[in-house]
Amino acid sequence: MAAVAPAATLPRPVPHAWVQGLPRARGGAAPQASRFAPGVVAVTAVTVAVRRRGRALQPRQRAVMRSSRRTATATARGTEPRPAALSVPGNDRPGSAWDLGSRVFQRELKELLLALKSAGMTDVCEHLRQAAGLDEAVTTSPCRRPPAFVEALSLDAERVAEREHQRGTPESSPVVKAIFFVLCWTLDRLYHDRPIQKFWVLETVARLPYFSYITVLHLYESLGWWRTPEIRHIHSAEEDNELHHLLIMEALGGDCAWFDRFVAQHAAIAYYWLVTGLFVCNPELAYNFSLLVEEHAYVTYAEFVEENADLLRQVPPPPVATEYYVSGDLYYFDKFQTSRPAEYQVR
Repeated sequence: MAAVAPAATLPRPVPHAWVQGLPRARGGAAPQASRFAPGVVAVTAVTVAVRRRGRALQPRQRAVMRSSRRTATATARGTEPRPAALSVPGNDRPGSAWDLGSRVFQRELKELLLALKSAGMTDVCEHLRQAAGLDEAVTTSPCRRPPAFVEALSLDAERVAEREHQRGTPESSPVVKAIFFVLCWTLDRLYHDRPIQKFWVLETVARLPYFSYITVLHLYESLGWWRTPEIRHIHSAEEDNELHHLLIMEALGGDCAWFDRFVAQHAAIAYYWLVTGLFVCNPELAYNFSLLVEEHAYVTYAEFVEENADLLRQVPPPPVATEYYVSGDLYYFDKFQTSRPAEYQVR
């Protein structure tokens, strides 16, 4: 197997073709109406609603998505597709844990230095740069930024709470409710007026319960305690759905900031072990926790779409969104529609 490329040779992520010509947030020209409506984030919100109602949209396969992203990049730049950065799933060769971990550490260290510099902490940035032995050019490259229109999007946390109160929350144990409340309270304050970044963090964390379920189910099968492949298939399909939500938010620039990646990835690890422990002790509690999170996500997306409806109707979705909902194999999406009648034929 070929050696993994060192961090220095990895190209910086480039904007997708769809970013060109998007409406500006403030001080720019008036946005032009788009034939894509209501927009990618609205489509993502509809996904949450569809998941609850058992209706089918059309997902796509990972290979098609990756191909579209590389093609969009090449079209925008007029060049052949280059190997994408490590942050783009599926475009990298696997390597040892040391190779992968050290490469990501080097990349995130550089992003941290850029974040410190942009925050006005130049002295701290310079001290860390010298301690790490990095070249001065590292701190002069521009930071990645979301599309300009993202700054104009808003989300009122109080209205979300009011809508959630009117809808009602599922019954749960005091311990699970307390953990859920702390999670929501923290995110509401960390990501005030930054909805896309908040959604990216949420979608990063939302995949982890399915990893936890599958981990424990594999353990039970290996020990000969219990075997139900059908449940594993359903959880795999659910995780695939969450993956595409995450990719849509990445296309909107939700993962540009070092701080957001730091919060999301560390919260995801903690959440993974929390749900794994809950599933081992009481699967009902683990599923109930996920239900609380999904209900909150549904209400949050619904409020977000309503609050930003005019702008979202003018925003064209990135290729990953259009191909997920318009083309591809319907099997994986239909697989987790468990509320449908048993005689319903999976497409």
